[in-house]
Amino acid sequence: MVTALTDIRVLEPAGPEGWRFRHELLREVAVELAPPSVHRQLHARTAHALVRAAVDVEPDWPVVAGHYAQAHRFAEAAQAFQKASVVARRRGALQEALDCLTNALTQISHCHPGPSRDRAEIAVRLERGFILGTALGTMSGEVPREFERCLDLATAGDSDDDLFAALSALVSYYVPRAELRRARDLLESLPGRLTENRKWSYPAITSSLGSVLWLQGDFAAARKYLDRSLEEWADHDPRELDNAWWVNSDPVSTAHTYLALVHLGRGDLTRADAELIASVRRCENLEYPQNAYNRQHTYFKEIWVCLECGRLDRAAVLAADMRRCAEQAGLDLWRMVSSTEYATVKALMALRDGADPETLRVNADKIIRRVDGSRMMSLNVYLTFHDAVIGRLLTAAGHPDRARERLDMALRHAEETGMHFHDAELMRERARTLDDPADRRAQLDAAKQLANQQGAVLFELRCALDCFELTRDTGELRSTLDRFPGDHRWPERVRAERILS
Repeated sequence: MVTALTDIRVLEPAGPEGWRFRHELLREVAVELAPPSVHRQLHARTAHALVRAAVDVEPDWPVVAGHYAQAHRFAEAAQAFQKASVVARRRGALQEALDCLTNALTQISHCHPGPSRDRAEIAVRLERGFILGTALGTMSGEVPREFERCLDLATAGDSDDDLFAALSALVSYYVPRAELRRARDLLESLPGRLTENRKWSYPAITSSLGSVLWLQGDFAAARKYLDRSLEEWADHDPRELDNAWWVNSDPVSTAHTYLALVHLGRGDLTRADAELIASVRRCENLEYPQNAYNRQHTYFKEIWVCLECGRLDRAAVLAADMRRCAEQAGLDLWRMVSSTEYATVKALMALRDGADPETLRVNADKIIRRVDGSRMMSLNVYLTFHDAVIGRLLTAAGHPDRARERLDMALRHAEETGMHFHDAELMRERARTLDDPADRRAQLDAAKQLANQQGAVLFELRCALDCFELTRDTGELRSTLDRFPGDHRWPERVRAERILS
């Protein structure tokens, strides 16, 4: 047929394996003469041919999807757009990936109603919500809409797998907002919904539950869950998560970073550093955007550990690296967080270097603007840590009333969200704002008791040092130091030993 059309000068060669019409009018006539059914058939055959021809490379999935759409093969078109989204996502083009998924939803809307269409829509919306959450976090109102639509479809259907995926995705929305009670309720409901082909979900859920328990201030229970999660991963290939766990935080990296904070509270800097190193290695084996997202999260925890143990110069280097990597990865959420981290590090360096009160106040106000901006966008997780830093700076700047007001607000925020991981430090910093020695001692006693209940001996030691300033009694300080495992890398140990000597 092609040879005959070439002989009569309708077609002409176009490269070694192609032909084209000799004149545009001939093409238009051919298009007009062919009935719609032939058009659709030719588009379908073209799409099939493009897929078959791509042997060692990815097909041009957007072009393939376009031909399937013209052929009214809507399910195949949606699948091709999904594959185009994966290709775009892996090379860092998040907006292109989102556009492809939006096109996939359009194709799915033309499919016949039924369970198959619902499952296809759930798969696309989960991936779309995942990408939006990675780039924008909880500030994007589209994220909950995508996940709640998935939940509605999964609830109406009969697929436990779809329901599990929708519920676990919602957890990734609740945790950054510090809606910890809702997140924990969902996580505790998930094990009963697991099926045989989702056995890898057990360690993923265990890791997520451990992180929520840490945020709630139950450090002992958190450690148990986090350790168990990493032990369970020994029997699974973490790559099973790649196309099935639509949660931004990788559960393996998450377990390592929260264990680092558990060991930090216990004063074990060696183990905290080891967990952070393990998290960095895990991030290197993830695909974009999870590799970038979880590396940013690890940077955040690395800076946190450095700030707590006084390694401010190292924290400054990490904060600069974090900001640069966030910009390169195009993650707006983490670009904002890195700005807060950088301001926090610079403020604490000014405090260390004996800056004047006005400089400390200005630095505190810089952090306040960033932290309050995060609250306005419902990015609430971890903010009480920064509130404690703000209180410390304002007190040192000679504004105890402002500091106490800030710390009281942070404690209310902790009560509202259930986010109690930093309450002992908030209470200790609040004691510094009180004039009456008896009131200050009562506040310190309450902070020390809470730290003891949580197993945070680092916070206990800080309370004991502050109590010594009031009473000059070394007995309590000595007993606390005896239980503190940290070495001389901790300024608190150095100071306590100098007092006791």
